Amino acid sequence: MTNQTSFTICIDSNFIVRLLVGYYEETIYLEMWNKWCNANTKIVAPDLINYEVTNVLWRLNKTNQINYTQAQIALTESFNLGIELYSNSELHQDALAIAEKFQLSAAYDVHYLALAEKMQIDFYTCDKKLFNSVQQNFPRIKLVIANSS
Repeated sequence: MTNQTSFTICIDSNFIVRLLVGYYEETIYLEMWNKWCNANTKIVAPDLINYEVTNVLWRLNKTNQINYTQAQIALTESFNLGIELYSNSELHQDALAIAEKFQLSAAYDVHYLALAEKMQIDFYTCDKKLFNSVQQNFPRIKLVIANSS
């Protein structure tokens, strides 16, 4: 039996945190993740994702939304998701160009978009602001928001 990849997608840190932290009670993230896993979907992200997940978990801990042990567990689980990480100077150059073109306030999140565009794959994000800023020019960006968000 072969474990062939059917397709590839890019996801951001916001999606991962919502997937792993029980603080978010919506199941859409788990349902989507399970669907992708069942379809042998290859999931990619810039290596920036690990830094961002760590930071979001720390902020949730500092604001008493999760405790430190929950943050540690979620961080460890994030490393075990099998996300293929990418980093190279071209990705940073592409992210900088996208941030400049759309006059975005930061260039962190456009790394995901730059990777998705380079690989010609869909990019799933929970970031409404980024989505609204670039959706007209990047039809592969997909907004994932739970009904209560």
